[in-house]
Amino acid sequence: MNGKLQIETISSLVLKDNPLGDPRRRDLPVYLPPSYGAKSGRRYPVIYYLLGYSGASRAAVNYGPWKENIVERFDRLIAEGRAREALLVIVDNFTAYGGAQYMNSPATGRYEDFLVEEAVAFVEDKFAAVRAPEGRALLGHSSGGFGALNVGSRRPDVFGHVAAHSADCAFDFNFAFEFLKCVGAFASHGGSPQRFAEAFRAARDKSTFPFEAVMVLAMASCFSPNPRNPLGFDLPFDPRTGELIPAVWKRWLVHDPIRSLPSRAKNLRRLKTLWFDAGARDEFHLHLGARRLSAALKKARVAHVYQEHALGHRDCAPRFDVSLGLLTRRLARVGFAFLAAALLGASVRAQSPAPAAPSGLSGYVSAWRQDCADSCGVPAAAGGSESAKAALAAPTRPGQARAATLEEDFAFPADGAGPAERVHAKLTFYYVCPRGAAGADCPTRYVQAQIELTGDARAFCAASLNRADAFPFPVLMCAGDDARRPGGRLGVSLSREALARALLP
Repeated sequence: MNGKLQIETISSLVLKDNPLGDPRRRDLPVYLPPSYGAKSGRRYPVIYYLLGYSGASRAAVNYGPWKENIVERFDRLIAEGRAREALLVIVDNFTAYGGAQYMNSPATGRYEDFLVEEAVAFVEDKFAAVRAPEGRALLGHSSGGFGALNVGSRRPDVFGHVAAHSADCAFDFNFAFEFLKCVGAFASHGGSPQRFAEAFRAARDKSTFPFEAVMVLAMASCFSPNPRNPLGFDLPFDPRTGELIPAVWKRWLVHDPIRSLPSRAKNLRRLKTLWFDAGARDEFHLHLGARRLSAALKKARVAHVYQEHALGHRDCAPRFDVSLGLLTRRLARVGFAFLAAALLGASVRAQSPAPAAPSGLSGYVSAWRQDCADSCGVPAAAGGSESAKAALAAPTRPGQARAATLEEDFAFPADGAGPAERVHAKLTFYYVCPRGAAGADCPTRYVQAQIELTGDARAFCAASLNRADAFPFPVLMCAGDDARRPGGRLGVSLSREALARALLP
């Protein structure tokens, strides 16, 4: 393998004292691509891989002599030039019943929060990861595909890209039939779901229990929790006859991606990528649900791509070649040239000529232009902005403030064959030594960078990032189409040290 696999461990706070008594310490396999660590300042987009039902993170990276695991597959795709470099993080949500659908539930625990709040924060604190929705993707299969669609439709402020293989969808197709199988499984335990569950949890060898019946218990713990039920959840059918219980079944359907679409369409429109597929031979008929979901998305005018292939549910691993390649092409490499392109809806490559001796804004952008397509790391070109260096000179006394302004004209290629868009960019850097600061060095100083665009810019992103000091440059990324407007200005606060790392060679 050309890259490197690290097995990290998270001691989760949100999973502490969870209802099923499952471990709060979770393994978090992280794949680092071949160039990781070779270039200072480079940040990598991140794909969070969500496992299918009964999947565990360590099992997902086990060696198999005749079969690639997800990490080996991604490493091969990078080596073949079919995928770009990114971090791949495998997030565990295994429970006593086999999985939590990456949801928060009083019957299982806060697994959505574990993913969104803890796993993402852990990765971005420890690794050189892009820290913006444009640089984060969710990828999953089966229950993990459902998790990707569900979390992605709830949290577009965290994840900008979603890809799902054979996702749980159209519950009336793929789950309702499994309820009938449970009746027979419960019959061997006196017709009692509780006795069945207790026997399953007590057994050392759980492989002898009917897979479908255990899976239905897992789904019920996510979709219809009930603390007053000895099981901790309600079943949506009569355990003796298999008849649906409408009130409980309705609670399941609320989580069906097709049924939840009307209330989440606005969030889904914010995604930069929404891609899903299913096989025409899917054993759980999930391709029928995927067709319905695609039709519903079209009706709601949500941009997406649905692909149907000739494989089934259990043999569709080759389709990860498609999704991994797609996601790594669309994930953002954050940098100034990429920023400008995102703001203007143009290409990553700024069409501003590189000066012989890089200086001012044009020198800064030209330095970015050469590296952005692959890394968007801190510019390595010699020189740098003299005005920016002056702006970073330390004020001598508390209460002092200073500003430096850089201006440059740009021409960005328009979409299609239209004329180039000409834009005037004005960057103003402010800093202040807070009153009451101790010492001449003023270590608590903060800087604000403000960018103002005028001219033919078709789009401008109005947003504010509170944690911009975590980036190698004040990253001013768009929050979605609804946040764009012609012209305007944008400011973000960041530490002096972060600005220095970004602007100085």
